[in-house]
Amino acid sequence: MSVFLKNDAGGEVTVNVFRVVVAVAAALFVVTVVWGGWFIVSPGEIGLLTRAGSIQDQTFDEGFHFKLPLVETNHTVNVQTITYDGEGIDAGTRDLQSVTARVAVIFNVDKSAVKDVFRNYRDVETLEGRALRPVIEETFKAAAARHTAEELITQRAVVRDELMANAREKLLRHYVIVKDINITDFSFSRGFSAAVESKVTAEQQAKKASHDLNRIKTEGEQRVAQATAEAEAIRVQAEAVTKQGGAEYVHLRWIDKWDGKMPTTQVSSNVTPFIGLPQASK
Repeated sequence: MSVFLKNDAGGEVTVNVFRVVVAVAAALFVVTVVWGGWFIVSPGEIGLLTRAGSIQDQTFDEGFHFKLPLVETNHTVNVQTITYDGEGIDAGTRDLQSVTARVAVIFNVDKSAVKDVFRNYRDVETLEGRALRPVIEETFKAAAARHTAEELITQRAVVRDELMANAREKLLRHYVIVKDINITDFSFSRGFSAAVESKVTAEQQAKKASHDLNRIKTEGEQRVAQATAEAEAIRVQAEAVTKQGGAEYVHLRWIDKWDGKMPTTQVSSNVTPFIGLPQASK
């Protein structure tokens, strides 16, 4: 089929429509083959192909790969190590306290099961919402129910180990490999938090009182020891006075303390001296 068109000079130009259509189709086919016949898998991902909606057996590591244009579609699944942040997980403790936890799960998808992951979840984000979070919530609630609120705080490592063991087992069926779990935060009701604060304050005050009591006891023992020593010294001095003849011992002590200077003040001869010196023997 031909079409006659007029040019600017007034003449007619014959255009073969069939040839134009064939040329356009050929160009589109070439572009499709060039741009649709290959794909790239990024690092940390595993590639796979679907053909008419069916997942093919072969998987592809990172790099450049070919596929059948218009027939096969390429997909990727993230197999990197990922941290899932589970916020606002509510549970009840053995002593009927309400607790809200934040649990961080470090995991990756099993590389050997990327086709199953794609078939069941399509991507990791969907897997987190449909499988990982429900399992973490269930296992944390079970772990919290076995402990009191105080134990969740004082025995956090034990609770974490229980949570990790149960989560690992349950998540394997969802093609998830758990590498680590951390309980990053606990939040209790206001009443329990106030009770804990009061208990801590009471314990601190008790420790201070015990410290003060020990200090007072030690100081008392020191005073008793000092008084005992002083009493012993007085007793020794008293015995010495008795043995030395009393007055003579006092005169000797006075002489020991005399600085050798004679008094400068004179008194009447009628005044008895304050201390009588011993008389020289005739």
